[in-house]
Amino acid sequence: MRVLIAGGGTGGHIYPGLAVAAELRRRGPVELLWVGANRGLEKDLVPRENIPLVTFPVQAFQRRLSLDTLRTAWRAAGSLAASRTTLRRFRPDVVLGTGGYACGPVVLMAILLRIPTIIQEQNALPGWTNRLLGRWVKVVALGFPEAKPYFPPGKVVITGNPVRPEVVCARRSEGQARFNLDPSCRTLVVFGGSQGARAINAAVREGLPRLLAHPALQVLWVTGTRSFSEVEAFLMKEGGVAGEGCIRLGRVQAFPYLHDLPLAMAAADLAVSRASAMALSEMAVRGLPAILVPLPTAAENHQERNARAWEEAGAAVMLREAELSGERLARTVEHLLADPRKLWRMSEASRALGRPEAAGAVAGLVWQLGQSHPGG
Repeated sequence: MRVLIAGGGTGGHIYPGLAVAAELRRRGPVELLWVGANRGLEKDLVPRENIPLVTFPVQAFQRRLSLDTLRTAWRAAGSLAASRTTLRRFRPDVVLGTGGYACGPVVLMAILLRIPTIIQEQNALPGWTNRLLGRWVKVVALGFPEAKPYFPPGKVVITGNPVRPEVVCARRSEGQARFNLDPSCRTLVVFGGSQGARAINAAVREGLPRLLAHPALQVLWVTGTRSFSEVEAFLMKEGGVAGEGCIRLGRVQAFPYLHDLPLAMAAADLAVSRASAMALSEMAVRGLPAILVPLPTAAENHQERNARAWEEAGAAVMLREAELSGERLARTVEHLLADPRKLWRMSEASRALGRPEAAGAVAGLVWQLGQSHPGG
């Protein structure tokens, strides 16, 4: 069977596709091709999994008319032509779209060529591209049941969001050993997604003296590559020491990026994170409670919708970026760590939201669609 996966830009659109690809390979002989953007993280992440990658010069549309919008539209038109060529050459039995601006042209062209298509929508509030494509694709796999009203009911399957096998299988003891953590201390992991989060990093910097003063707290801080040099300079000025791929200051370790983030989450007792669908899905599989800081510029404020769903379920505390400060963040961390019963209840609520079987469920839908294609 030949499966084309389209999507990318950020880890939130890449890792779910990689999880499904791993499941497909376990099910039987499959030939994979990934189509993404030429400036996204897929250039690094997809080849690591030995999946052939084709990229197009596409980018996100601005929601206002400008020269850049017209340039983006021109590139999208070129991507449609390139998509047609790629689909004709690869001849997939099924196309899976995982989101991101690289996904739209490929899935649309697959629909026009009558190739079976499925989209995997990760968020509680779907993006407008997936809402549009959802009218014509064969199946819509949802990560959040809250997204169901936005799609034709006969096409929707609530699968949860696919999660990487290494997230499911990571052990707490392995994470503690990887980062040389003290098992008697509580571990806080801070990450802002694949691009980092300047506001979260600023709050951690401001609240760091109070966090360092906590007698039984250790911190794994993933800054994002774009912010690491600034954080590095700050920590070194405070007496930090350069380690292997990180900077250490007391019980704080700062990293630009972590391919071993699944081990960090396995070792953690609490997370500070954006509210991307991928981050939430991976934390839920681990039963990891969180302090969520939604990205306020996310399309249609969908991260706040994600965070609100988690807060209502009792799995998280939401802090809007406008109300975030170092003092507020440190106080919230202290409050949660001082109440083990509350932290345990949040952990159980987080675990209840987890769907470790999601990758297998989406892979099953892809396999079923592919088998129904004349060449499948």
